Amino acid sequence: MEETQSLQALKPRLRRVSLAFMGDEWKDAYVDLRYLTWADTKNIRERASQAEQSDDAIIGQMIETVASFIAGGKVLNPDGELIDLASEMVVSFDLDAIQVLYQRLMGVPDPNASTPSAAS
Repeated sequence: MEETQSLQALKPRLRRVSLAFMGDEWKDAYVDLRYLTWADTKNIRERASQAEQSDDAIIGQMIETVASFIAGGKVLNPDGELIDLASEMVVSFDLDAIQVLYQRLMGVPDPNASTPSAAS
């Protein structure tokens, strides 16, 4: 294998987060987030440690972090139609949704997700 091939980046994996937690009408909506790499994690932690610790700064950093890892998705517009999600739309989510997206991005499992039983 050539050295240049061994240094190529890998195709990122995506984590699909259902937005069904936002209500029944959101059951078909979702956000695709790029999985974090170790370098991403270190960068997020470094920014968090250097950031002002006010509520506004913390929420702003959560929004910025989620937006920077969005790879796509479908959300509802005001008419209830599914539209493509753009990263700049994150600021339109309510704070509960932003917190859930941030938690899924950081690897906190969805407590409502079904998991295979030990018998299967």
